[in-house]
Amino acid sequence: MNGMLLLLALLGSPRAEDFLPPDSVRAGMKGYGLTVFKGTKVDTFGVEALGVLKNWAPKMDLILVKLSGGPDDLLAKAGVIAGMSGSPVFLGEPGREKLVGAVAYGWTFPKEPICGVTPISSMLEVARRPSGFSNSVPDAGELSPIATPLWLSGFSPSVVGRMRDALKEFGMVPISGGGSDTSGPSSLSPGSALGVQLVRGDVTATAIGTLTWVKGDTVLAFGHPMFSLGNTALPMTGARIYDVFPSVYRSFKLGVATSPMGVVLQDRLPAIAGVRGEEPDMLPVRVEVGRKEFRFEVVRHPQMGPFFVFYGLASVAEAAGKSSGESSVELKGKLFVGSETLRIGNFFSGLAAHFQAAEDVSQVLSAVMKNPFRKVRVDSVSLRIELDEELRIAWMDGVRVDRKAVRPGGDLVAHVFLRRYLGRRDTLKFCLKLPKHIEGQLLLRVGDASHAQRWEMERAPGAFTAMNFSQLLRRLEEAKRNDVVYLELVSSERGVTVSGDELPKLPPSALSILAPVTQTAAYKPVKEAVVLREERRVDAVVRGGHIVRLSVRRR
Repeated sequence: MNGMLLLLALLGSPRAEDFLPPDSVRAGMKGYGLTVFKGTKVDTFGVEALGVLKNWAPKMDLILVKLSGGPDDLLAKAGVIAGMSGSPVFLGEPGREKLVGAVAYGWTFPKEPICGVTPISSMLEVARRPSGFSNSVPDAGELSPIATPLWLSGFSPSVVGRMRDALKEFGMVPISGGGSDTSGPSSLSPGSALGVQLVRGDVTATAIGTLTWVKGDTVLAFGHPMFSLGNTALPMTGARIYDVFPSVYRSFKLGVATSPMGVVLQDRLPAIAGVRGEEPDMLPVRVEVGRKEFRFEVVRHPQMGPFFVFYGLASVAEAAGKSSGESSVELKGKLFVGSETLRIGNFFSGLAAHFQAAEDVSQVLSAVMKNPFRKVRVDSVSLRIELDEELRIAWMDGVRVDRKAVRPGGDLVAHVFLRRYLGRRDTLKFCLKLPKHIEGQLLLRVGDASHAQRWEMERAPGAFTAMNFSQLLRRLEEAKRNDVVYLELVSSERGVTVSGDELPKLPPSALSILAPVTQTAAYKPVKEAVVLREERRVDAVVRGGHIVRLSVRRR
């Protein structure tokens, strides 16, 4: 049974008398809320209704309330606390209060603990309707989802700094801390601290909020989305709250994930929803860095999976090397996709080489997971990284050929001059044998990965348009390396690409037969033919490109 059907089956038909609808809320009504301020014990806090914002979102109201109380009147000092999202709110006559919804929205820099409550009736619909909602960074006067603390362990400080900017749009506050605490409670109830793990293993990332409502094995929480992922499968855990950190800007709970509880199946506008007892399907990543091995798992989502692979890989590489300064990184790896294996590899050097390597892996993984040809399941990712604390860059100063007029079938020698970082100079010698049938004007092009890629895209643009999944894997595997000098000799002979495959050096009669009446994505012209190709790998990132014109004549 898929996630949506399972939630629908478990939700059933809640009794209307269990809840207080927004239309019945009046200013001045009082009640209480439930949340965890410290440890795992659910505490109460005071609530007073201020009014109802009608149609705050499409066909959804928002209840405004003022909070009070907590241990030592904490809410008066700290205001609405990040991590309280989902705290259930009850209003009504003393002793006869009914669940009205969950603490979910607030303002930045408030003077009083005033917040917005998502109605429970809207939250119950989370499994029945999609959402196109996306969070944005709020202005001080804009009502926005209460920030969700994202508790991190294993991520390096420089990586956390980069994550902070990337996660702002989702209303998440990344906080560095320790790993999981398995001594937490084995059950969940309204007001319990709830964790949603996006990464687990040697690096972990757990969003912490509050559980709103439980029926059987069905759980509703947060009162707003995390990422608006829709159907998803995220590990759901308990959480232990160490303390509350009061702040003028935004107070937040300091917490950590505890034992696994189930899986979050829905992430939509009114809430997140999940079931207890289920096991999530995560993407395992194994990384060898020198003699160290790291393992972690990320969510199987085409956007968030590559996102956390990037930051997780950058962190483990930094932990085994250094966080700043000059360095070089050799990357090798495999993506296992069903019966197919995609091999990747590259070399990077600079002030942030480990970030470049991590981004390379993330982009490849994203291309596979977001491919438009078929649904795929990446079974696992296995990577190896070699680190060097030296800057290794070679600039291409020039190219010299022993002659510019060559006979068909003749020999040509080309020297490529490289200038290394800190002054060392190298010369690469290419001994080329021209085909006997070639005659006319040729171009000798020698360049780095970016030059070679640009020349190839200009020469045969159709060869870069994958028409099926196998072609996509081949294109990714054939990506140019940064530590290679690419040499190619091209003529002006024309050809075509048909469905992504090149048919070079075609006679005019064949070109006219193959050409469709109108241009199509499957048919693209090729303006040059490659006479020969060679490449030479060096132990440095190559930069630069040069072109030499040659003449091939029989006399």
